[in-house]
Amino acid sequence: MKKGFTLLELLIGLSVFAIVAASVYTSLYMGVKVWKQEETLDRTLQEADLTLKVMERALRCAFLNPENKKIEFFGLGERVDFFSTSPQGDIEKVVFYLRSHEGDKAFSLLCSRVKYMQLADEEASKEEIINTKILDLKIKYFSKDENLWYESWPEELILPNQVCIEVSFAQAIESSGSFDLVKYINIPMSNSMDLTLNEQLQ
Repeated sequence: MKKGFTLLELLIGLSVFAIVAASVYTSLYMGVKVWKQEETLDRTLQEADLTLKVMERALRCAFLNPENKKIEFFGLGERVDFFSTSPQGDIEKVVFYLRSHEGDKAFSLLCSRVKYMQLADEEASKEEIINTKILDLKIKYFSKDENLWYESWPEELILPNQVCIEVSFAQAIESSGSFDLVKYINIPMSNSMDLTLNEQLQ
């Protein structure tokens, strides 16, 4: 007598195989999806960290020359305009500001740099895009003497002692929403200028 599988047994075997295959595929798919999301998040965090480091490096080198009225510090909530020194030792006018995209809720954070000796030459301006996934930017300025934070910096107070940058970044995966970073940056030149002014007053 020949033995074999009945139609019912074949159907049950195929059903079990289909269930196992679907479970394995779902697990692999979810694993790959999570891996891609984590990779995207890591890349977004690295870009966000680099953005704040670029701003920090320039602001930490911000300075004023009381004898030269062209060199000034101008700060607003979404824009800061000041003089700084580049890694190469050049004096530069640096501006960080936002520019909107048409049909996109995100902004680009841009930096414009002009060497001090070329301020009169518009073509000398070097504009660079730092980050294209900015949802919101808030810059505040701290005066140690008055113990106050300003949303816009009064020019008569010379240099702020500290700058607070609050940035909301959009993640590459829209469903992931956004994340916020806050950076406090000390401006060493402001402290040395305070010492100089105190010495003059004494």
